[in-house]
Order: sequence, then structure tokens, then C-alpha cells
Amino acid sequence: MERTSEAVTAASSCVSEENIRKRFDEMQEYIRENNLEELMDDPSRIFNGDETGFQICPSTGRVLAEKEAKNEYSIDEGSSKENITVMFSFSANGKKCCPMIVYPYKRITEKIAQLFPAEWGNARSDRGWVTCEVFYEYIANIFHSFRVSQGVIFPVVLFVDGHKSHLTYQLSVLCNKLKTEIRALYPNATRILQPADVAVFRPVKMYWQKGVRDWHAKHPGEVLNKVTFAPLLTKVIDFAAKPETLVKRFQACGLYPLNANAVDYTKCLGKNTTRPTNEKIGRQDPSTIQHNEDASMDYATFVNIVGKEKEKFRRMNDIISQENNEELFTLFCLWEYIQENKDHTLILSDESRISMGNDCGQACDELSASTGVDSK
Repeated sequence: MERTSEAVTAASSCVSEENIRKRFDEMQEYIRENNLEELMDDPSRIFNGDETGFQICPSTGRVLAEKEAKNEYSIDEGSSKENITVMFSFSANGKKCCPMIVYPYKRITEKIAQLFPAEWGNARSDRGWVTCEVFYEYIANIFHSFRVSQGVIFPVVLFVDGHKSHLTYQLSVLCNKLKTEIRALYPNATRILQPADVAVFRPVKMYWQKGVRDWHAKHPGEVLNKVTFAPLLTKVIDFAAKPETLVKRFQACGLYPLNANAVDYTKCLGKNTTRPTNEKIGRQDPSTIQHNEDASMDYATFVNIVGKEKEKFRRMNDIISQENNEELFTLFCLWEYIQENKDHTLILSDESRISMGNDCGQACDELSASTGVDSK
């Protein structure tokens, strides 16, 4: 039987069941340490957010034609290569947050503003992509306002992918102030763990293609563009993103209720591996790092340099709201990244490793002074 294969990136093909279960264990531990059990029992306080692109002129589909016809054509009624990025968020109880559309403009034109849905957000970036600044604006002005209007109890948790625009120092300070927990899903596993990817984006884009064809049928000779984009997308989202579908997909992705056994691990193409870990704890003297041209740093080596990470970073959310120390936050992000990728190595030059050892030591001393926890 012939079937259409699913395109999977090389990085995604390495994700294993073991990787995902470890991430769920880490989330459970984080929930216990921060007393978030009540939050995770309330679906109205659990969200997933992501962005996707829409083609102004989608690719053509199958058409009816005469039996003897050899060629059928469809003339593009717009730019076939032009995409518009839209940021979405959904809650585990089936609510849809107002989207934010990102335009490749220096400023929004008057024509777009006149037809733009009043409750939606709009942003600008050079390429029309979600940047750190755009995501910050989305959380501050759209996502937070939606929760307030819905009477959602704070704090809340927002699951996102690990894109750099979602994990910045400035955003962490804002989220700490707005009582928003940003939690990154396991890297390259959003096709398995993210409700937006699993349940929403595919049907929305299918209905978008149909909506564009219907729009052209009703507006012969006109061109769908950035001005008419938002009003048409409003109708498509209301029709395609059903609340009951969202509720079921949060369950299927194991995010509500939080349940690692609910995940469809048949989608995991990576092999499970069990590697011995180095249990030695304490800061490593940079001068003792062995020199070689292909030096690499695994998780155990990182822990030896930085110290016992659990005790130092457990209060990071409290610290970043009081300390204006971006270097310290960068160290925290590096620890978080390398912890998520324990089965891989971080390739560094000898000079970088020694420099990192010195910088980490200084940052850890600053963190110990802030928390009162001995990092050695």
C-alpha cells in the first residue's frame, strides 16, 4: 500500500523515548521543587505556544479536467514565495489566545490597520520572523492580556520549543514579573510533544488553502495580500481549531494531565542509550583540563567545572528579578542546554574551555553570594 511519508529532520530522527521520559522526569521534579502541583491540575493555566508561516499564494491542488487534457494551469494571483508568520497560543481546556501577525515592515500601513481584527496583535521585524523582541511583545501585550480577560489564575505555564527567541534574559525577567513559567519542550521533539504541531497547524493550513481558493472565487481579478490576509485568517482559525481537538491533543502529548505514558513513542526514531555518568561533584581547576585539538565537553565535565547545578540554579527565577547579571543568566542557559542534551557533547577549543572554566568560576561565586548557597 502506498502512503505519503512524513518529512523528519536529521536532528528529530535522533530523539528517543528515553530522551523524552527523562524530560518528563525533570519537569516532575521542577514542579515538586517549586510547589506547582495545583497549577498543573488546572487545564486553564496550561498553555502551548508556537509560530507558523502562511503562504499568500498556496500551492495548487488536484483539479477536474477533461480525459484527453495533458496540461492544466493555475495562474498565481499573488506572490507564490511570500509567507506571513503568525504566533499562536492554546490552553489545555481548548481556549485560543488571540494571535499575533508578524509583518516584514518598518511600520504597519494604514490599510492593514483598518481591516485588522481589533483584539489581535501585530508586530514588525525585518524579515517578518519572530524575534526576541517580537516574542517579548507578544507575551507582554497579547498573551498576558488574554489571561487577564479570561480570569485565569496565576501563575501559568507556557510550553514552547527551544528557539532562542523564547529563552532570553529580558523575557525571563518579564515572565517572573507576570507569574509565567516558560518551559521548553525537549529539543527537536515538537512533532511529538507540542499540541500546536500535532493538532492545529496541519488542519489550519489545509483550511487556509481552501479559504484562499474560495476567496479568489468571490473576488475575481483581485489579489490576496497583506491587507486582506488577517480578515481571511480569522475565519479559517475559527473553523479549523476546534476546542475539543485541542483538549484531546494536550492529553495525547502528555502535557495535561502531565503523563509520560500518554506520548506516542512510535514516532521516536532515535535509539535508547544508557551511558554511565561521572558522579564526582565540585569545581574543576581549569589548569587540569587536558589539552587536545578535538577537545569536547560532555555533561559530567560541565558539572565538574560549574559545581552541583541543582542547588545553584533552583532559585534562578528569584535571582533574575533582583540581579541585573546577564552573564550569570547566560551561564544558566548553557547549563540548561547541556543538561537537555546529556547524550551529546559540546565541542570547544582548548582556549574556550579554559576561558569558560574561569568565567564559570566567577559566575558561580556571584551566584553563591546572591543565594547563600555554597557552589563548591
